[in-house]
Amino acid sequence: MRRFRIRVATSADWRALAEMRYRFRTEVGSPTETKSRFVRRCTSWMKKAFGADSSAWRCWVIDDGKQLLGHVCVQLFEKMPNPVNEPEAHAYLTNFYVVPEMRGRGLGRKLLNKALSWCRAQDADAVILWATAESKSLYRRSDLHESADILQATRGYSSAAQLSAQRLGEPDQFVCQSFDAPDNFLVGDVVAVETLTGGEHKPGNNHATKVQH
Repeated sequence: MRRFRIRVATSADWRALAEMRYRFRTEVGSPTETKSRFVRRCTSWMKKAFGADSSAWRCWVIDDGKQLLGHVCVQLFEKMPNPVNEPEAHAYLTNFYVVPEMRGRGLGRKLLNKALSWCRAQDADAVILWATAESKSLYRRSDLHESADILQATRGYSSAAQLSAQRLGEPDQFVCQSFDAPDNFLVGDVVAVETLTGGEHKPGNNHATKVQH
């Protein structure tokens, strides 16, 4: 019987993760650099971001003992100090991907649960993601919900009118917040996640299981 395990990525995974990142992103857009150049650049970035000295990033992979089948990453970032009873960190969930041939087997759900559990353990105030149409049902089943309270400005915005037109929740951003019970995320503040099947967004470049982005 084929067995799958979820584990924290190690330095031995960086190149394979970079190659999967290339595969993931080129499923949804045309590449602007060669695969070999991107893999070198991404591997170098991962060594710094995911290395032993990094406290902000965490990356999990799922494998079958022979090869990587999927991954998800989270970046924890500080909020400004505040004098009220509110956690002072958010979590950005990104680079969420399962290889096409292994989708539909619950692997994406397992990866997402692992990442959200870690965010809860870190006392993150909120986790945010940009969802594709294909991934929304997965996120909703994990108690993430669209929010109408957040504004975003994408590259090239030039006016308040453009900014207001891109409200979070219109139509593809999800947020979950305030882990005030072990198994519950409640809608609220902010944190970013990129999903498995679709577009690249800020504050980072990443998501798909087709669970996807």
